[in-house]
Amino acid sequence: FSAANPSEAESIKKLIETGKVKALFRATGGHQEYCVEMKVKNLTSSPIVIDVEPGRRLEAATDSADQDLLIVKNQTIRLAAGETFFGKVFAFCCQKKDRSPSKGHAFRVGAMASAALVKLAQFISNNNFSSDAVQNSIWVLSDKHNLSSVHEGNQQENAELRQLTAELAGIKMPWYY
Repeated sequence: FSAANPSEAESIKKLIETGKVKALFRATGGHQEYCVEMKVKNLTSSPIVIDVEPGRRLEAATDSADQDLLIVKNQTIRLAAGETFFGKVFAFCCQKKDRSPSKGHAFRVGAMASAALVKLAQFISNNNFSSDAVQNSIWVLSDKHNLSSVHEGNQQENAELRQLTAELAGIKMPWYY
């Protein structure tokens, strides 16, 4: 993993679709934080810069009962011609009703999530919140979870997360927050 100029980067989905990279995603077991291992190979004869965008869905490929995951931390990866990158993806479940993926289960790169989830993921990418608060804020948008569930961790930091989540969900903030 190396930092690169994000303006040079191309979406991992586009690079896969155009045959410029090959990518494999496997669950580490669990549905939060660094829960997916990623292997990406540059198939071109030129250096390439890959954007693994917050708001991108990883769709369960091994078992349809597994939860899809939402990437919430941006990664920009620079690969030389033919180089392979191994790393982990910071993602959270975005389908509460499904089960946590078992270790080794595969994912495919999906579409960007809804506009609200993309905006939330970008906000999360630029901040640090407790895992429980992040997971619950995603479920407020993806599964109509109750806003009061976004309470874990630092109260001031989570106030901003709760406020944005409420706005994106079209929920009026309760007076007691």
